[in-house]
Amino acid sequence: MLTTKQRLSQLATVFRHALMVCPKDNFSVYQRKRLRCFPKQCCDVASLLLAYHLRGQGFLKVERVFGRLGEESHVWLEVDGWIVDITADQFAGGDPVIVTPAKAESWHSQFCVAPPEPAAPLPAVVADYERAYAALKKWLDSSSTRSGTCS
Repeated sequence: MLTTKQRLSQLATVFRHALMVCPKDNFSVYQRKRLRCFPKQCCDVASLLLAYHLRGQGFLKVERVFGRLGEESHVWLEVDGWIVDITADQFAGGDPVIVTPAKAESWHSQFCVAPPEPAAPLPAVVADYERAYAALKKWLDSSSTRSGTCS
């Protein structure tokens, strides 16, 4: 049986791969533009889409964390007491997937953070995120059977 950290790491790694390879036809123009240079400057979009996936996998407390380090900003998730970040490698010293206890001293500790908030898109763009996640989920479901295309 997997530990929570192992399960989150596995889900985050597979989801990150899906974001990188799944065609973005059903994504909004904004989402496609942000994800074009993945992982750079797409942490909010990637985190919000990952939040849909993690809730679908049974994680109930999924929060968005916004941090600032000098002129740089970054967004990641806190999930049941764990930091889950799939875009930290846009920064020097960041790994592609980070899963670490939220209370531990970590790479994220260098950021000045705002209080966590629910990981949900603004009401005006919820439909865009639901459509994009549906395409990602279809790809993830089909890739588990190795037929793998995303509409």
